[in-house]
Amino acid sequence: MKPQHGGNLYRISKKHNIALSEIVDFSANINPLCFPGGLKRILKEDFNKIRMYPDPDCRQLVDAISDKYKIKKTCLITSNGATELIYLICYLLRPQKAAIIIPAFSEYEKALSNIDCNIKFVKLEDKEEFKLKLQDIRSLIKSVEVLFICNPNNPTGQKISHNTLCNILYLAKRHNVFVVIDEAFIDLIEEESLVARAQTQQNLFVIRSLTKFLGIPGLRLGFGVASARLSAKIKNFQPTWSVNTFAQIAGSYLLADSAYIEKSKRILIKERNFLSSELKKIKSVKVFDSYTNFILFKLLDHNNTTDLEELLIMDKIVVRNCSNFRGLDSSFVRVAVKKRAENKLLIKALKNIFG
Repeated sequence: MKPQHGGNLYRISKKHNIALSEIVDFSANINPLCFPGGLKRILKEDFNKIRMYPDPDCRQLVDAISDKYKIKKTCLITSNGATELIYLICYLLRPQKAAIIIPAFSEYEKALSNIDCNIKFVKLEDKEEFKLKLQDIRSLIKSVEVLFICNPNNPTGQKISHNTLCNILYLAKRHNVFVVIDEAFIDLIEEESLVARAQTQQNLFVIRSLTKFLGIPGLRLGFGVASARLSAKIKNFQPTWSVNTFAQIAGSYLLADSAYIEKSKRILIKERNFLSSELKKIKSVKVFDSYTNFILFKLLDHNNTTDLEELLIMDKIVVRNCSNFRGLDSSFVRVAVKKRAENKLLIKALKNIFG
């Protein structure tokens, strides 16, 4: 099984003879604001560090994450993107039975399959707005060793209520089940993060991404939060120098720029609301509310996303075909939230297609 994530811009560029710089990419959920100009300067100043090995302890980055999110340094694991942590926790725990709430990020399934784990799926339904209810978990949790949850969920954009999450964690502890919560897209509702709880609860691991919200996917950067004891065990499975020098520098610099972070949140929320409102005016699609920097919608009259992709590429626009998400089909499309001008381009193209 080879997961697919967003549009392969390199392949699209070659196939349609379009320069990469001309493609308007709505398939990847990356902060559309250009990072502060100072980042280029500091990376240029430290360019000669390319001849040195990275700091294996990521001390500067750990300091920055610890200060920003109020996390004990002994409870932190820095990583080469959030995906690395998904594999590390699976290799450490090696469960025989696990459950994934779907639709969800495909790397959970791949990582569990790599250790020959028997996987059960909890399927959320679009007719119920992909809402997770406690009864969806109550009976299942007794029969697994690990439960994977994405909150807010990718690709639906939905969040799980704090009360439901607390009840799930209570049941998990009662039945000796380990819970992995992927918070890669929680930046716009940071107050609902469980990083504080993960530092003391032995059966909880929270995964975070920094590449998406900080807009540096080419560098790959993430972190995990767990009890000090569990963090030490996970680190033993991690290759040395997992986080490269420039990712460490960029992450430390951007996390200290509170103005950039707050501006990003403000604009993303404003543009998400605008894009969602405009999409809802198109009668041929059903739009799902989102707590993230992307929006999922369903084609009502055209059930083949591939056709829509081909029509949009004529306007040099790329969207995310969700047909390879387990639990979804070819009628579902995910679009990232971008700047106003780009969002208007997408709306105009969709209105021209659907009338």
